Amino acid sequence: MMQYTMLFKIECLHGYFAGNPCRSLTMVPTEDCRQLLGRYQMLFRSAPGGGIVYGPKQSPPDLLKGFDETAAFTFALISTDPALNYYTDVNSGTPAETIYHFDNSVDFNS
Repeated sequence: MMQYTMLFKIECLHGYFAGNPCRSLTMVPTEDCRQLLGRYQMLFRSAPGGGIVYGPKQSPPDLLKGFDETAAFTFALISTDPALNYYTDVNSGTPAETIYHFDNSVDFNS
């Protein structure tokens, strides 16, 4: 039986929920991300307002040591609350009709 360890966790925090994870959002990996996760035997598990990516703890021959991907981990956020736009400050359009892009390429110290 393969053992896994958490590699990273994504949480979408929201002021409406007192800065806690936004329970109105469900995160799923895109098809490209599913393929990337599969190549390295990683697992994705949904969590309230985000998700967690796990990698094999031990995998001969050290599968993750060879990780050298240029593709980003990409996820889709899906709203489970039709009222999300009423308590979310959006620049234009409604959340259902707009695509937003977030990344961690800039270090945000909070």
